[in-house]
Amino acid sequence: MWISTDGTALAGPQGTGTNDGLFAVPTTGRERGRLAAFLTVPRGAECSGPLVSPDAKSVFVAVQHPGELTGSTVDTPASTWPDRRAARPFPRPSVAVVFREDGGRVGS
Repeated sequence: MWISTDGTALAGPQGTGTNDGLFAVPTTGRERGRLAAFLTVPRGAECSGPLVSPDAKSVFVAVQHPGELTGSTVDTPASTWPDRRAARPFPRPSVAVVFREDGGRVGS
């Protein structure tokens, strides 16, 4: 099972104070129910999706509004996701794909 978060960076009872991300949770076996962090997105971003490929070897996530934090401006961005080029030093929404280099199933 996959869990994608939106809003965990909030302080207090509504959030964990950490970046949003994608978590894998086995539904069978000895590790059943054990939450495991799979990836995190930049501060202020929301991890949307996910979309797991039919062969379960890749997972796609949409990184929405990265760096969207109070006080962040174009001149002082909280993030430069997805790159740090001097020509574009501001965050942009993106789609990312994650896969295992050994060709195995993601999340396992």
